[in-house]
Amino acid sequence: MGIIFLLEGNKKELSVRRVKEKFWEEPSITAYYLGYYDGPIRFEVGESSGFRISSLEEIEEEMKINPELFTKDMFYILKKWRKLIKPIKNDK
Repeated sequence: MGIIFLLEGNKKELSVRRVKEKFWEEPSITAYYLGYYDGPIRFEVGESSGFRISSLEEIEEEMKINPELFTKDMFYILKKWRKLIKPIKNDK
């Protein structure tokens, strides 16, 4: 089962983009969603340039060490909604 809800919508700001060593900003209208899902995760080929599954603590540590690898959106999300991001309890 999955549950998803809108945290904030129509946030207008500049988004920093990066391809290799080239950075640029472009306007974006952003909506932030948070979801909880207890099933298997399947990524479609071509949807992303890559993915990794990490704990929240691992992500925060990596953000401290290599902040340039993350978008401003990630910093904003964790600053504003970190308390809502919780792992699913595994009762096994």
